[in-house]
Amino acid sequence: MENKSNISLIGFWATGKTTIGKELARKLNMDFVDIDQIIENKSKMSIFEMFEKLGEEKFREMEIKEMDKIQTMKNTVIACGAGVVLNNINMKNLKQNSVVIWLDANSKEIAERIKKDKNFRILRPKELTLDRIDEFLGVRNSLYKKYCDFKIDTFGKSISQNINEILENLKIKF
Repeated sequence: MENKSNISLIGFWATGKTTIGKELARKLNMDFVDIDQIIENKSKMSIFEMFEKLGEEKFREMEIKEMDKIQTMKNTVIACGAGVVLNNINMKNLKQNSVVIWLDANSKEIAERIKKDKNFRILRPKELTLDRIDEFLGVRNSLYKKYCDFKIDTFGKSISQNINEILENLKIKF
């Protein structure tokens, strides 16, 4: 992987970063970390609670601190939060030693996945509309594209199909 020892997964909510990341790490015998989970564990609050009680700015500060530690990680699959691309510092740190893969899905699929996931950690599913998802994607998709080494469309595919596609792309790109 061209002097890069980590694989980082970026993308919007419910595109498979954690689910695919865990399985990819297992398959490649790598460690796995979920940045949002680390922040939740350290703060003893869910991401939703942090946004509500502390505000997005405080969450983003915590995210920057955790993303800074990525430079020291080796042989790790990293599931990044959906908004990690909003900060150039985060992405600079990430790109130093990671192959960055954008996991994508359309807004309708994202909404369906969120509604099915009882443990979804950002917004309450009833507050999530297709317009709201499209609004977020409108801002973030160009950043996901800018920072990724390659993109995987997860729509309508099994976890193993997505992992096989990632592995094929890793061989081709690196």
